[in-house]
Amino acid sequence: MFHSPKSVLICSILAAAALSTPALAKDKAPVVIEGAALDRACINAFGGQEHFSWTPRMGIQNAVSTCQRAVEQSPDNPDIQFYNAVARDQFAERGGTQDDNLFATKIYRKLAADGHELAEYALATMFDEDVGVSESEALATLQHAAAGELDAAVQCDALRSLAFSDIDGDTDFDMAAAEDAAKENYVCAGIVANMFWRGQVGQYELTRPLDSYVRYAAVHGDALSMAVLGLFYADGTDSTTIPDPLKGQYTAEMDTERAGYWMLLSYWGTQSVMRQTDYDNYWSGQMFVDPVTAGAMQAGLEGLGLYSGAVDGVWGEGSAGALEAFLTSGQIDELFQGVREAEPMDDALGGMVPTHIDTQAIAQAAGL
Repeated sequence: MFHSPKSVLICSILAAAALSTPALAKDKAPVVIEGAALDRACINAFGGQEHFSWTPRMGIQNAVSTCQRAVEQSPDNPDIQFYNAVARDQFAERGGTQDDNLFATKIYRKLAADGHELAEYALATMFDEDVGVSESEALATLQHAAAGELDAAVQCDALRSLAFSDIDGDTDFDMAAAEDAAKENYVCAGIVANMFWRGQVGQYELTRPLDSYVRYAAVHGDALSMAVLGLFYADGTDSTTIPDPLKGQYTAEMDTERAGYWMLLSYWGTQSVMRQTDYDNYWSGQMFVDPVTAGAMQAGLEGLGLYSGAVDGVWGEGSAGALEAFLTSGQIDELFQGVREAEPMDDALGGMVPTHIDTQAIAQAAGL
């Protein structure tokens, strides 16, 4: 069946969100942090238990480097051992090898035996990595987490894992529980948005518009939600070409430059979400060939002073060079801070809290 570029765009986002292993991000050299600050930077790299996310706001390469240095400095700290294992787990398919999965599983199992709850949960998620964790071994832990026995972000991740995997014989996603958990939890908000737009919830009616969740997640660094928010602004509320799952679910006047900014941020961020082949197919095979999204990214690059060509939706060497310049410009977090402050928020979900991405997120995680 033929899919329009935007329909395929959404499908690609949906497929990527099912993965728990992000791609290698193209980040600048990590900020030099030592001592207790380095330990904190690793422990907070993946959000901590309250906002635990497999995708680090600092980018996966920075997280790998930070936690490797931290575990060398504090090898007996169980939390540093855990988050270093998470970094290796997430790096396994993005330049790493199966040895990274095996290493992570070994650490998870050791820490779980010592009573580390997040390690027990992480171990359960490894059932599909061919590392000796069976579905039957994983099921009880995933169900325990999905019942809300750990923090909200872990609960939402467990609900999503169960729905994707069908290891409990049920592919339904408990959207009611996830919506409730999303209040004051932007990680859950991103999962709620993702599960809704991928159609995993049947005819379920959200208690508030989809864009409330998309915005709440995007302004706190969720790269997939950034992509969808960019699509909202690229098409405008009255679009007749937006994919059906999104129609009537958002309010956003067409703003091509603003759309481009969110897409540029998503381009950086999705390197830490998608497998490399999915990432290449999504951007090179879809976003850059769709005149609307390509034009929006050109407008964003022009607004940043990085592109002087025609904003015509035709992606060529000039556009690609400007995009590469953006990645090395040092403007990633600066741009993020600017566009996030302009987003209207649904106060019923929670207020906007300070959030940084890219290398600035390392210092934030370190408490500096």
